[in-house]
Amino acid sequence: MPAILVEIARGFKSHGALYVLAIFTALSGQVVGYFYGRESANSYFRGFFTENFLNSAIGALGLFCAIFLLHSIFTTRPRNLWVHVTKTLRENIFSHSRLANGFHGVLLIALTLGGYSFWKQQVANIGGFAFDKALVKIDLMLHGGALPQELLDRIIAFPVMAIFIDAFYIFWFPIQLVVIASMSFQKIASFHRYRYLLTFGLNYLVIGVIAANLVSTAGPVYFERLNPGSDIYAHHMAILDQITPSFQLHATQWQDALWAAYISSPSYSYISAFPSMHVANAMLVFLISLKYGLLIRISGFLFLFLTLVGSIFLGWHYAADGYAAILIVLGEWWLAGKIANKQVH
Repeated sequence: MPAILVEIARGFKSHGALYVLAIFTALSGQVVGYFYGRESANSYFRGFFTENFLNSAIGALGLFCAIFLLHSIFTTRPRNLWVHVTKTLRENIFSHSRLANGFHGVLLIALTLGGYSFWKQQVANIGGFAFDKALVKIDLMLHGGALPQELLDRIIAFPVMAIFIDAFYIFWFPIQLVVIASMSFQKIASFHRYRYLLTFGLNYLVIGVIAANLVSTAGPVYFERLNPGSDIYAHHMAILDQITPSFQLHATQWQDALWAAYISSPSYSYISAFPSMHVANAMLVFLISLKYGLLIRISGFLFLFLTLVGSIFLGWHYAADGYAAILIVLGEWWLAGKIANKQVH
């Protein structure tokens, strides 16, 4: 049997607990899809998603290559860059252990995201967006009677900052792809890698499935559409529409596409706010960054901070969505560390 297949076969045992979690998420998603129906995205939303996913994947690959080259040039400083690159690709990046670990990492994440996608389609059906008004009250209570969007309007509601936050929020996806690839394709199945993959799986099950359906919310951008006559976010959303009159922000394009899919027949809902998966995954990146040097740790914190700010300012989330996600991820990270200590030798 080829050596790479032997490595992959061994990996099923060492990743056993992770597969239990991922398969449970995948199968439960299939079950909920069976009972509630599996609707396909309308053509507009499907095309919009495909275009942005491909752009993100290309961006992630470009970012990974740039990081590798910059590290080679400024840190490794080889006498012959081309020889160094080809040797690294052959002996390190394409090693059997790295490819086998990558196979399991990608398969685990694919199973998790596959199940999660079916669950996410049903948030509107199962929970009926019943908690938006409660989240508004929590936000007001946490911020001294003011909406956090109004507080941010005073600081960043002008074109340059709005465009930056909007672009960063789009760039979140390729950054996630780079992190997923770098953690999955590690040469050694380390404690840190196991802890990351387990926390990732818990994120999507605990936050993306359980909490999202128990506390079903649509988010500030859809509040008025779901609660006619309430204009609590109207001023802020008008600012987003008018802040860049020459073109539409990417966020508002996505929001319009999601709403069009939601009200289409048959309905295809991917709308869900509480807790924020964007912030949850950014928090996981920050926790991972603490293992590395000061520059990486600062970058990880800024990534988390800007993701939280963007989720609120762009109307996707209530501030409480992000706060709750951060607290839940901290608990998951602690639990994953305990389990990883027993699983990784």
